[in-house]
Amino acid sequence: MAVMPSDSLRSPDEQLARAAERYQAGRLNESEQAYRRILRDHPEHAEALHGLGLIALRAGKAELAAAYLAQAVELSGQSCGWRCDLGEAWIKIGDFAQAVACFRRAIALDPASPRSHAGLGIALVRMQRFAESIEPLQKSIDLGNGPAEVYQHLGKALLQLNRFGEAEAAARKALQSAPQTAENWQNLGEAVGNQRRLDEAMESFGKAILLKPDWPQAHYALGITLGRAGRTDRAIESLKTALRLRPAFGEAMSNLGAMLVGQRKLDEGIQTLRDAVRLRPGHLDTHVELARALELAHRNQEAAEVFAAILKLSPDNQNVIFHLAALNGSGAPPAAPPALVAALFNRHADTFDAHLLEHLEYRVPLLLEAALVESQVGTDLDVLDLGCGTGLCGPLLRPMARSLAGVDLSAAMLEKAKERGVYDRLAVGEVVARLRAESAAYDLLVAGDVLCYLGDLSETLCGAARALRPGGYFAFSVEFNEGPGWVLRPSRRYAHSPDYIRQTADAHGLDVIHLAIAMLRREAGKDLSGIIAVLRRPAGAQP
Repeated sequence: MAVMPSDSLRSPDEQLARAAERYQAGRLNESEQAYRRILRDHPEHAEALHGLGLIALRAGKAELAAAYLAQAVELSGQSCGWRCDLGEAWIKIGDFAQAVACFRRAIALDPASPRSHAGLGIALVRMQRFAESIEPLQKSIDLGNGPAEVYQHLGKALLQLNRFGEAEAAARKALQSAPQTAENWQNLGEAVGNQRRLDEAMESFGKAILLKPDWPQAHYALGITLGRAGRTDRAIESLKTALRLRPAFGEAMSNLGAMLVGQRKLDEGIQTLRDAVRLRPGHLDTHVELARALELAHRNQEAAEVFAAILKLSPDNQNVIFHLAALNGSGAPPAAPPALVAALFNRHADTFDAHLLEHLEYRVPLLLEAALVESQVGTDLDVLDLGCGTGLCGPLLRPMARSLAGVDLSAAMLEKAKERGVYDRLAVGEVVARLRAESAAYDLLVAGDVLCYLGDLSETLCGAARALRPGGYFAFSVEFNEGPGWVLRPSRRYAHSPDYIRQTADAHGLDVIHLAIAMLRREAGKDLSGIIAVLRRPAGAQP
């Protein structure tokens, strides 16, 4: 009977084959011993070093794996596959820059290697270089390599680039081969949620949680989506679960605080937001949410202190300067920052009309219509509705108009105005800039509840005088200020005195033909007084 030689008596090639066999069979300890025997006699044996690197990588010893694999690559020189192995070790370690370098070198050696392109794309995603990652990930797929991990990372990158339809497609591809991977359901949930398919999103996040119950991100995502769907109680539960699993989850804490405040659980919400600020001291939005919560609790001095702290973090932040001036009652800028106003109305476009008409008894459009009729402005007019919003004034102006245009800072509000079907033209824009761009183009300008976001009206009335034809009218509302001039109130709206309106109109050659104090709406259970004014550019006046 023939006696089989021991591994130590075999040639290096035979020993290498035996070591590889044991590795493939999952007998890692025996495989490692075989590779080490080879290295004992041949310390620079590249294949043995590579084998030990793969064993270390499989055992979760990424740094040891990188050391072996780097030495093997240096000795072997031109192996694309080995460079991919090393790149994967660098990814495990978290050194993504080294990984990118490895995969780029692998691609240079073999441009048709799908694994190299996949590794490069995954490393770039981990570095949050999402735009760069798309091409190599897609290239890997085009070359015939489409494992779930590639589609998963492609989906992540597309989500960050707001390409939600493509992200959904990538997530569904990943789920075809890996339906038990929570991250794939998470990607799908985020993709469909950002397409406003909230029920589908909640279902996907629920599946992610079933697969990975202790994953804070899935509970957080479900909580945010429940909040968007108006299921605030359940949303709060999900966010609290996320925080139980990750107590230092600042984003979850900030959103939980905001939801609690929204439910008027002010003390709990304020404390939660204070905790969130401690976790994320440089995150401005969290500070702002805290300041707003303090204002709701009528703790304006504390709110001002929070805004002052924000200003130290962001000294040139015009929004914060505006908020602080509104609370302090001094140092008010001449107008609210346009971006702040646009964001406010974009956020509330869906509920704006119902809130004004059902809860605030909003009367401005009817008051303006009555003032225009009393002023006998006539009909067959070219009309511009300044700050038209959702178009509440539009149906009242249409009977007077030959043409009716609207301009507003908020694109979301203009979408609502478009649905009314009464405007001939609608455009996103700022009031003063639009007036400056016109010359004797309109018979009537209307600004309902718009000039409350402007303090100094000099440029507005100068622009109105330019944009009106001789004999044309400018009708508007402002909030009433008992004192002189104009002031910025804690409500973030400006108020103007009647004398200020008269003086500014006169300075720009406009006649006051109607000026009356009236109740504009209810606010905090009280009547809010304002001024309804109609100015006229004299016939024959020069711009």
